[in-house]
Amino acid sequence: NAIAYRLNGPQAGALIDPAGGRDDLAAGLVRVLHAGSFADDPSRILRAVRYAARLGFSLERTTTEWATAAAGRVDPANARVGEELRRLLHEEQAAAALDLAARLGVPWICPDSATLRAHFGALDDVLALPGAPQQPRWALRLGFAMRPEAIEHVAVDGWARGLARNAAEGADLAEQIAGITRPSQLDALLRTQPPARVVAACVFGATLV
Repeated sequence: NAIAYRLNGPQAGALIDPAGGRDDLAAGLVRVLHAGSFADDPSRILRAVRYAARLGFSLERTTTEWATAAAGRVDPANARVGEELRRLLHEEQAAAALDLAARLGVPWICPDSATLRAHFGALDDVLALPGAPQQPRWALRLGFAMRPEAIEHVAVDGWARGLARNAAEGADLAEQIAGITRPSQLDALLRTQPPARVVAACVFGATLV
């Protein structure tokens, strides 16, 4: 909202850029407009990292300082935070955005960026397999991205929290599958599991054939 075009009048078509947005675009920087931006609405931190990751930009130095100061107030139970998180998890560069948010100090995001990237990549591979259960990718990503204790409080639909919980439990299921020696045991176990948990188990390395 910091850049606009005049739509009518003698200066129609002129660019209005009071905050120097063109210079920031050229420099690849994401900048907030005032010191209270993140304090007024901490969900803006998730929006900032989403745009930075999508565009390959960096947060401007003072913007980074303000975001770091406010990161502890990004409450996943807040509806605006939940909506920004859902949008972020739809992005192709979601892992990079989450990594940046974790480095800023958002406390409920899993801090291991390498593992998160690997899980997101493996999830895409599993969901692309023939016959794989069709599950909303963003909700499964949520289970890998958040610390388990925070999932129950995140402001998304209940079904999405359920899928995220299943994804977070995938490691335990993968461990159970690794200890099975007979196909009949595997079949009996899988029949009791939600599809999202089975998908997540495959992400964690489970072999089903």
